[in-house]
Amino acid sequence: MARHGKAPSVLGKPDSERVLGELGLQQAGALKAKLKDHPVDLVVSSPLVRAVDTISIATGKPKTDIILLAALGCSDDPADPLNIMYNELGYVPLITDDLEKPGYFQHELTHNLKDYGHMALKSVIAVSEEASRRLGGRPIHVIIGGHAVCQNALAWALCEQLEQDGPAAQLVTRTSLGEAEAFRFDLTGAEIACEHIK
Repeated sequence: MARHGKAPSVLGKPDSERVLGELGLQQAGALKAKLKDHPVDLVVSSPLVRAVDTISIATGKPKTDIILLAALGCSDDPADPLNIMYNELGYVPLITDDLEKPGYFQHELTHNLKDYGHMALKSVIAVSEEASRRLGGRPIHVIIGGHAVCQNALAWALCEQLEQDGPAAQLVTRTSLGEAEAFRFDLTGAEIACEHIK
């Protein structure tokens, strides 16, 4: 689960139209180097340009090979609960120990982010199962391109669905993904393993 690279805001343009800047392109290239030893069978992404471009560069896959999932996207509506939370909290983890700067799961609108995580996970599972069927039913390697705290919510939903509240859940709830950083999950063991790729 990878967050997009740096995409500067442009005055007067909606958030959904942000594109990678020079630094964002470099970050996506650096992520590619970090992922070079990780196989990829399926690439899915938020439909927003900055996420698609990051994941395309990081995987070396053309944009036409990337499945765009609306469930991974972000709204431009300032009244959207996720935007309200982001405008109040900025880049913080889902859970913090700082009473002055609480995390997203400590916000009164948190159920909206949790609902987002569950909905996004459901969409990712559906396309992953279809891809696995096409590949003879074998386990597959999936990379997901998306946005800051939304990737954390997706990762949390995965841990919750698998009834895992150990180290992986702690990592994704207590870590804020930086630009072009990722969480890598290994679901092959009895307990899921997760690492922060930065």
